[in-house]
Amino acid sequence: MPFPNVLDTVHVSLAHGQHPSYRVRIADLDDTSFETEVPFDAGGHAVRWPVGTRVQVVFAHKESLYHFETTLLAFRPGNLLLYRWERPKEEEIQKIQRRAYYRVSVTLPADMLISGQRRSVQVINISAGGLAFQLPRRELLPGDVVLGTIDLPDVRGQANISFTAVVRRTEVTDDGWIIGVEFTGLRDADRTRIVRYCWQRQREIQAAAERVPGARR
Repeated sequence: MPFPNVLDTVHVSLAHGQHPSYRVRIADLDDTSFETEVPFDAGGHAVRWPVGTRVQVVFAHKESLYHFETTLLAFRPGNLLLYRWERPKEEEIQKIQRRAYYRVSVTLPADMLISGQRRSVQVINISAGGLAFQLPRRELLPGDVVLGTIDLPDVRGQANISFTAVVRRTEVTDDGWIIGVEFTGLRDADRTRIVRYCWQRQREIQAAAERVPGARR
């Protein structure tokens, strides 16, 4: 399995529960451990975790995404604050398959180029493989290509993501049409952002369900 190189970007979040993810770079690595920058939150404060903290790491390699869990071994102060992590065994690094992408319900604004005109639409679900949005009329057919941008909530604010997609399905509803598209042009870094956002949303939904009296665990 591949592993990030020095200066490569990865996304780190606490392994369990409802937590944001942080974008950091690999600072150093050897056969048993690797170092990353200490992440900073939206307020510019260093995110400090105690030794022994378990985190999940997601990284992109070529056209694919991979993830693994690791344990914090040490904090190294200095001009550049660093965390040292246990390097996972090769078999502990897993490829995120397309069918494993989380699809979550959302209400997010997006701009689409439809029939040569830029339109503001509402995205109703999203995954790293594609998204669905609403239109008042059936203006697109399966096989049509669309260009779009979406503002995705990010730990540092809003991430503006541009993409190319192909229409895979259209569905009529009482409120108009739902258009489902598959991404055909999306930067690896943006796909990783969507994966992290969907995982975060999934945790939020699960946490909310667990707070409901009588909810199954």
